[in-house]
Amino acid sequence: MPAQTLRVLGTSVTLLDVVQDLARRDLDINIEFDVRGGVETQQKGILRPDDYDIYDQWFHSIDLLWTAGAIQPIQCDRLEFWEDIGDLTKLGSLNNGSDLGAGNRPMDTQFVQEDGSLGPDAMPRISAVPTAYNADSFSYDPKLMPTALEAGSESWGWLLSKEWRGKVGLNTDPSIGIADMILAAQAMELVEFEDIGNLSIEEIDALVDELILLKKAGHFAGFWSTVKGSVDFMLKRKGRIGGIWSPAASKLRARDFPVRIAAPTEGYRAWHSCLCLSSRLPSEKTDAAYQYLNWWLSGRPGAVLARQGYYSSTPDKTKANLSDAEWDYWYAGKPASEDLSDPQGRKIIEKGAIREGGSHQDRMSNIVMWNTLMDEQNYLVRRWNELLTA
Repeated sequence: MPAQTLRVLGTSVTLLDVVQDLARRDLDINIEFDVRGGVETQQKGILRPDDYDIYDQWFHSIDLLWTAGAIQPIQCDRLEFWEDIGDLTKLGSLNNGSDLGAGNRPMDTQFVQEDGSLGPDAMPRISAVPTAYNADSFSYDPKLMPTALEAGSESWGWLLSKEWRGKVGLNTDPSIGIADMILAAQAMELVEFEDIGNLSIEEIDALVDELILLKKAGHFAGFWSTVKGSVDFMLKRKGRIGGIWSPAASKLRARDFPVRIAAPTEGYRAWHSCLCLSSRLPSEKTDAAYQYLNWWLSGRPGAVLARQGYYSSTPDKTKANLSDAEWDYWYAGKPASEDLSDPQGRKIIEKGAIREGGSHQDRMSNIVMWNTLMDEQNYLVRRWNELLTA
């Protein structure tokens, strides 16, 4: 009997070729990845649940898929490693009583409540299986550091600073690019916000109007929607600063391109990936789908993603699949005891290097904002598109 085929829709954030190959080896399942940009993945996820079996994206998009009826509840008692999932995912924080950050925290849409809505109260069914997460910021070429900024701390405000004019790049996803700009505008005191995780129409207008003026003045050097696009942005000398995330920084370092991931004094912008079951998942594929969900919590794919700077929702399982040197660098914040490689086996970390921002505890305890969909998201998207086409 031929192996079943699971169709997985998602982005290049987690759907790496090496992850696909590992899943095919570990599971008696044929895994097909459908890799798209963030916005395109979300749109297909909502409109075409019959075209995928598993949806792999981010918690801040879950409400849209749930409301559209595109995904179905997942039974916690079928998740072998559910109890191994860390507090950041289930409780929203690594430290009891610490600030949880603005925006859509994973726990806010984690559990299926008794009335069928999504919320943080623990229940036997969940909307999505939490997988990878990270604290994001921006990256830059340290060789081009403006003299006027050398003595100061790294800040989100650099993205709107005149010293970097003509060298700034942005992600086109309105839930991500706009978040970077909110944090930058707040750091520069360019616009005042009551709640950075949920802007009013007036605040959206004030921010986007300022950004359009900056774009027309040549402040932005480019925009992209994929990791590859951000790498090309740097390699083609279009700019030297922007939302260059950990996988892109790894690819650049593998080519000996100088890049530093900022540890902003204001705090990080966080995100959390997850896996959902399509509402149209054929019943004969249910067992295979749960196999895949459990595999993602086993620590095997978590170790792969750790090598490009991502954290796993089951850190203890992941630790068992990493070398001591890898764990110490990526999670513990210690100097690399040896050269370290990316998921493809290319050297990206020199012996003695320390991860920017420090340990997992340090970085994930300093979240100022989670990726989010706002109450005025439709209006925000329209204004964001005006910026992109201005």
